[in-house]
Amino acid sequence: MKSASTPPPPHQLLTAHWPAYRLLDTGAGRKLEQWGTHLIQRDEPKAWWKPTLPKSEWQKAVNQLDAKTGVTVGGKEISWTLPLQELQVRLRLTPGSRHVGAFPEMAPQWLWLQQKIRAMKDAKPKVLNLFGYTGIASVMAAAAGAEVVHVDASRPSLDWARENLELNPKTAQSSTVRWMLDDAFAFVQREVRRGNQYAGILLDPPSYGKGPKGQIWKAEEQLHELLTTCKSLLREKDALFILTLYNLSISAYSVHNLLRQVFALPSPAIEIGELSLVDEAAGNVLSLANYGRFAR
Repeated sequence: MKSASTPPPPHQLLTAHWPAYRLLDTGAGRKLEQWGTHLIQRDEPKAWWKPTLPKSEWQKAVNQLDAKTGVTVGGKEISWTLPLQELQVRLRLTPGSRHVGAFPEMAPQWLWLQQKIRAMKDAKPKVLNLFGYTGIASVMAAAAGAEVVHVDASRPSLDWARENLELNPKTAQSSTVRWMLDDAFAFVQREVRRGNQYAGILLDPPSYGKGPKGQIWKAEEQLHELLTTCKSLLREKDALFILTLYNLSISAYSVHNLLRQVFALPSPAIEIGELSLVDEAAGNVLSLANYGRFAR
């Protein structure tokens, strides 16, 4: 039988443009990055191909981080700031972690977020950032004029996010950001009971995680229910929603299916695709996350 359903939206490949960041080369499970003046070599499990640049170029990276050992130069934390549009963000190489506190492939999401916030009718639209990590999206939203509620279950991440705001005194003085050390699921459930509403919700959940009281989070088991709860918090008009999933075992069309079903949206109203970086050595596309988003 011929289906009467609307065809799915086109799949988009978004690539990052962040002048202070360059992806120089990828391959053999590694990536060679230029973060301002810092040349860094890190693990990248998704880079299955061979590197393009010679080994001598990779060896110039004095800051090398290994996901298994957490080794940096001298085994010490390295910290620096980097410009992002008119803002500054704090980055760190920390022993035991292969993350630096920013995901450059998210830059297209940050820019879209700011564009939609500035187009809203409210003087200060209220935005909820769940699983907010180091708060770059929260600071970007605040700089665009939003009142932000930032939720994360990690105290170190929350402190880092506060630092990112404080690095930008103009934004810090003119904006309102509430920092919530909380389990994202528990928080949104309480917000529904309080009758609160948001003009925008950002959702970047891990595949697996624990809340501050040991609450277990498994995306494949709980994401649908979390989205359903978020639907109750998102106002009907002049609103935006962003879902990013770093679990590439599902596709962008799975994200589309979730958003279409939960929010009862027509397929053309949803944008879906992949967030990626492109290395300069060979133009290899490094796909890192699937996303879905809409504005209404």
